[in-house]
Amino acid sequence: MSDAVSTYIFIYRLAPENRCNNLRYESENYFSENFAAEFRLLIWQNMLTIHYEDKARVTFEIARRRAHLFVKMLMMGRAFFNFSERPLDYYPTQWVEFQPQIQRVVVGNISHEPNPDTQHPDNKSFSESEKILPLVSEHASLRRALEDFVSSMSEASPDAYFYAYRTVEDIRSHFQASDEDTDRKSAWNTMNNTLGYREEDYDELVRLSEKHRHGKIDEFIDPKSASRQLAFVRGMLERFIRYLAAEQVDA
Repeated sequence: MSDAVSTYIFIYRLAPENRCNNLRYESENYFSENFAAEFRLLIWQNMLTIHYEDKARVTFEIARRRAHLFVKMLMMGRAFFNFSERPLDYYPTQWVEFQPQIQRVVVGNISHEPNPDTQHPDNKSFSESEKILPLVSEHASLRRALEDFVSSMSEASPDAYFYAYRTVEDIRSHFQASDEDTDRKSAWNTMNNTLGYREEDYDELVRLSEKHRHGKIDEFIDPKSASRQLAFVRGMLERFIRYLAAEQVDA
């Protein structure tokens, strides 16, 4: 890195703490064309540290927003790959700007292990999430689909069906070129043909989503039905990710 590059360090606390005590993960630098920056990721127990090294000497506010979006994408992917658990919450705790002339920065009581155990089972979902970061940062349709899917995982009310169906709509939007009704219909057909689905495959999800769209807040959700629908949508997202990855290789 040249002296013209600024590094911002952001600290996030992952919660609840008792779910994170075994996390220890250190990433290689991830370069984002969209952000014109490199990110380095370190997780030690319940603390997530992001080193943001910008190429365009952006302001702190811009760096903060981009780092937050990066963490958000990482955590959504982590929740997706760790489908059996509820998503982890996270929030920024403090930050410090690291200038090139400073040799050492100590933030709070963060401790860095010399050899983080990146192979620990608790780290697998982070590793998998990091692999798809280029796809998530490039395709807004995938970012929105993951966000809505994570919302459906977290939702205790029948709104879970609404978020699950919106995930499908997010995927469809990738195949849609305009807002015209004819193009929207064509996009459904293209999505189904591309990913190997039929319209009737998600009939039940459509019915449940429409039924509960304006339902009461205290309505109960059927756990078996919800699990079935979320598993279906997760499979759809998996196919979509594989499609985008293959499309990227062919480009």
